[in-house]
Amino acid sequence: MPSSGKKVPALQTATFAADGDIIVIRNDGQRKGDTLDLLLMTGAPLREPVAMGGPIVMNTEREINDAYRQLSDGSFLDRERVLRQQNKS
Repeated sequence: MPSSGKKVPALQTATFAADGDIIVIRNDGQRKGDTLDLLLMTGAPLREPVAMGGPIVMNTEREINDAYRQLSDGSFLDRERVLRQQNKS
């Protein structure tokens, strides 16, 4: 096992190199019975542009601006509007 591990503090996110083939998870809890909650997600890289504005992540600045406009007018994540757009395509 490689010894080039990185210690990640509680409540933090860890990312892994794309060329790795082993992930070792160890709970260094200080007290006996300390638990470790882990969410491991995997997927292929999207290779898309990323634009971030505060808590919103999109592909372009225009999409970020549209999302903030929708938040402001109450239509952000409007399920009915999304379904109508999907039906048009």
